[in-house]
Amino acid sequence: MFRGATISLSELDALRSIRDVRPARVRHVGTSAISTDAGDVANDSGRVVVDCTAAGLRPAPPRPAFEDGRITMQYLTLGYLCWSAALLAIVEAAPLTDHERNALCPPVPFSGRISDVLYQANAVLQGIAARGAVPEIAGWNDASRLNPAAGLGPRMQDHDVVDALGRIGGDVGGAFRNLQRLAPLDRFPVA
Repeated sequence: MFRGATISLSELDALRSIRDVRPARVRHVGTSAISTDAGDVANDSGRVVVDCTAAGLRPAPPRPAFEDGRITMQYLTLGYLCWSAALLAIVEAAPLTDHERNALCPPVPFSGRISDVLYQANAVLQGIAARGAVPEIAGWNDASRLNPAAGLGPRMQDHDVVDALGRIGGDVGGAFRNLQRLAPLDRFPVA
């Protein structure tokens, strides 16, 4: 599922040079063989092996981001760890109680199960809506270069962008209500 990988342009170029890609789950990488669920493949100790099936994050139970004397670093967005960390810092700096901060930052736990994607989407959208209602946090978020949507402002003169956002805006209310019904946040009680 989502790995949240971040790579540089030179690393991307290096990955594009890979020619031997095999669709199988890696079970073990040894100096003489790579064991997969589809069988063994010969290997030599000088070869670099990239296991793209490896979990980037271990599953962890959701917990409040803000507790007495503790901040738990966790995703608030899907796939953008730096943005999530910066959002946690901005919310921490706001003159709010931990209870109010946690209301702005519902955890987006990664279980590794595709069945949890709707819950994750609901948590992300609820967090975006809650933080968007706090002017200081919304202003920072709208201007942050970590926010992938921050560049929309200058493109609002483009009719295609405006039309696309209008279509999304017309559907988001119903989708949000559906997420609330199908994947309520209390499905994963926060510890």
